[in-house]
Amino acid sequence: MRIRRKIAYGYIILILLLLLILLYQYGLAQRMLTGIRRFSEVDFVASIELLRSYQGLDGLKEFVEKFLATGDDRYAVEVVQRMHAIDEDIEDLEQYDLEPEVRQELLLLKKRWANLSDVTGRILIASTDHPKHSDPEVFRNEFEHEFQLAKRHAGEIFDQTRDAVEISLNSQEALGEQARQFALMVLAIGLGLSLLLSFLVVRSVSKPLLQLTRGTRRLAQGDFAVLVDESGKDELAELAAHFNVMVSKLRELDQLKGDFVSHVSHELKAPLASMQETTRLLMDEIPGSLNEKQQRLLKLNLACGERLSEMIKNLLD
Repeated sequence: MRIRRKIAYGYIILILLLLLILLYQYGLAQRMLTGIRRFSEVDFVASIELLRSYQGLDGLKEFVEKFLATGDDRYAVEVVQRMHAIDEDIEDLEQYDLEPEVRQELLLLKKRWANLSDVTGRILIASTDHPKHSDPEVFRNEFEHEFQLAKRHAGEIFDQTRDAVEISLNSQEALGEQARQFALMVLAIGLGLSLLLSFLVVRSVSKPLLQLTRGTRRLAQGDFAVLVDESGKDELAELAAHFNVMVSKLRELDQLKGDFVSHVSHELKAPLASMQETTRLLMDEIPGSLNEKQQRLLKLNLACGERLSEMIKNLLD
């Protein structure tokens, strides 16, 4: 495999891993945003509305009892205002996307509130139109009965909504912890995978380069028998193959050089040395006496032979 492909595949794996991480994190973030949005727009606001209704029932009871005890119209005005406020709170609650069991309980509360409103309205009308003929104790008992039923359903809804808020918070906390653990796990896996891929890529490059470096160093020192491993299909394997071919060519050239030196040494130097020795014998007049002209020619011949011998020596060097 080509080096560029190894590097490209390594980066592709890392990029795909990052994309998967981002997609998973995006999904977690969407779930957390959905939960937070529901908590902020439904559960929390509904809890506030229910708490206000729950407290409004207590306030309604307080002013109804004061009205029954005193017959003061100012308390009747307060009762009417409290009833309107509770009506608006219940209508607001119906607009929220509540859980099925909470919505079922809200229907029961609405029914009980209708009964309680009817009893409260009759108390106001009877006490205003026929104050002498109305029995406060009868109205008080009937009101107390409907009030307790409405209060119980309101309490049930409030408890269920509070539980939903707690579940929502726990769910968001669990998602946050899950995201944190996943991030740590992915960080460890990504770091390990990055180190592994980097090690494999660097090893696949550094090992052949180290062999080529050692082979080049030995070749520079005159070792023409060195060969490197050329297995593989990447650029470094091709370079190793070319290196081995170069070493073979250099080895052949070195062999040719050796043969040339040996040939010159035996085929040129030996005859030349023999010729020089013969010239010296003639100059020493061993074979016979020489005249001046012959001596001069032999000296010239010996000088030329020495100059030629020096040239051959320099050439061999």
